[in-house]
Amino acid sequence: MDILLAEVRASGQAVTVRVNGDLSDARTLSAQHQRTVYRVIQEGLTNARKHAPSAAVTVDLGIEPEEAVTVAITNVMSPDGRDADGLGVGLTGLAERVAVDGGHLDHRIADGRFVLTARILWEP
Repeated sequence: MDILLAEVRASGQAVTVRVNGDLSDARTLSAQHQRTVYRVIQEGLTNARKHAPSAAVTVDLGIEPEEAVTVAITNVMSPDGRDADGLGVGLTGLAERVAVDGGHLDHRIADGRFVLTARILWEP
């Protein structure tokens, strides 16, 4: 994830990552679950850069060992209207991927912010 964050920041996007839990616990997830968590973060950051390129992004990662990993990516909506163009199209496949891992993906607009949230169950 460090490489992904470095690339995003190098593009000029401000990203804040907040972790609730112990990252070392996340290493006990299966490789498939780890890839899904990574993919959710990657897609969320890509969408923020595409639809709201000047907006700062916050990534909240919650780790509940033996229960679930929660990822929430939040950014302020773009004032130039780009955020409505194609909204949700790229998220359909991501929702399917998260569901395969026993999780759920949600995206919504709340208080002028776009919020992408995934909850991925620990090993079933």
